[in-house]
Amino acid sequence: MGVKSVLKILAAALVLLAAASAGAEEVGPAFDIWKRETSLSGLLLRPAPKGRQMRGAIMRIAIEATLLAASLFTLLGQASAQSPTQTEPQGSSSAASVADEIKALELKSDKLIVTADWDEYEKLLTFDFTRILCDGKLENKKETMVSFRGGPRKLIVIEPDDLQVRTYGEIAVLQGRSTIWVRESGHLNTKIERYTELFVKQDGQWKLAVQQQTTVGK
Repeated sequence: MGVKSVLKILAAALVLLAAASAGAEEVGPAFDIWKRETSLSGLLLRPAPKGRQMRGAIMRIAIEATLLAASLFTLLGQASAQSPTQTEPQGSSSAASVADEIKALELKSDKLIVTADWDEYEKLLTFDFTRILCDGKLENKKETMVSFRGGPRKLIVIEPDDLQVRTYGEIAVLQGRSTIWVRESGHLNTKIERYTELFVKQDGQWKLAVQQQTTVGK
């Protein structure tokens, strides 16, 4: 299995796990993403559960996706260690500098959201970008951009903090917290979110592939 295949399957596994955590109604769309991205047979390729089978299936999906994600991280590490042709080129970024690059990209995306520069923001996303909103709703890239461009809310300020980055070759996982000021229906509201984001490197550029948001109670 090639490294690119591992990355794609890992991203699909994380989407599936996030959907299982969000709620029963999100599992069906996540299955569609999973089946599109992986060619593995047997595991998780049965039809999406429906009706009374849903509750038990969600827990089963979450466990299987977690185990698969862990296995794929191990596979990626072994592939990097065993293949002399996949060594990093001279002068490549260290883990620390990659973390700084990802944090800078996060700050840039927040600024683009506040200034409503949607054309530039869209360039930061992979073609198959997926996000889980605080209410559990699953959106693909097209739906996300429609929400941003035509939504009734206006994000006035986004203040990120507690940014933590872990890198795995051409994968980076960022976790953080943001305080957000939102103007909606003439009122200014404040909320705090915690989020997890998966970045992948495509054509030498880091891009956001998966995002999950959770509202933090005050």
